[in-house]
Order: sequence, then structure tokens, then C-alpha cells
Amino acid sequence: MGQTQIDPKLIAEELILSLGSDNNINVKRHRLETDANVSFWGSTKTQVFTYEILIKNNKSQSIEMDVLDQIPLSDSEEIEIELVKSDKAEYTADFGKLLWNVELKPNEIKKIRFSYSVKHPSEKDLTGL
Repeated sequence: MGQTQIDPKLIAEELILSLGSDNNINVKRHRLETDANVSFWGSTKTQVFTYEILIKNNKSQSIEMDVLDQIPLSDSEEIEIELVKSDKAEYTADFGKLLWNVELKPNEIKKIRFSYSVKHPSEKDLTGL
């Protein structure tokens, strides 16, 4: 249980509340090591990263949910990040935001995969991707 304050002057604004996690919906996200590849072209290095999201509906009824993720953004002109694959996500490039609307039947499992490439000077080591 928590507490919050709602400004009554902002009635027309959208209000997003988290009601906590649902134990009957399992979501796991992991990087697929086998899909990561590195290529060198001249003085640049390109790495491709692939992630998989597994969603399982353990409820006795169908559900509809939004799944939100993002790819990294670069503020350096030397580093280029590009979305390669998104499994039909709604993509907002300004924020690197990926949004999927998922419908799951009872006990159904869905896999979502997305990939992005990072091109950077080969002498720079990048972390946290």
C-alpha cells in the first residue's frame, strides 16, 4: 500500500498508476548471446545485440497488455545506434522507445525479439549495452 498526492488542477491530464506486479503474468527479458555479432570495417566496429522477452499468461482468462522497452540512445556523433528488428513494435526514435500491444490467451506464452546495432570507432570500448 502506498500514498500519493493528486493535483486537482490537472484533472484533464493523463494519470498513470502502477498497481504492482501480477503474480499470474510472468515476464522475463534476456540477451541472446548467440545472436550477438561483431564486425570490423576499417576503423569502425559494429555490434548487433538481440534481446528476447518471454511473457506467460497464467490466468484463466485472456489478457491484453502493453510491453515497453527501449534501445540505447547516443549523444555522440561517433556512435550510431540503429534499430534492426522490432517484432512490429511501435517505435519512438527520439526516446528509443519500443511498445508492443500483446494479447494472450490463458496459459499462452509469447516471445518478443528486438535487435539493434551499435557502430563506433574500434578503439573505443562501450559498456552497458
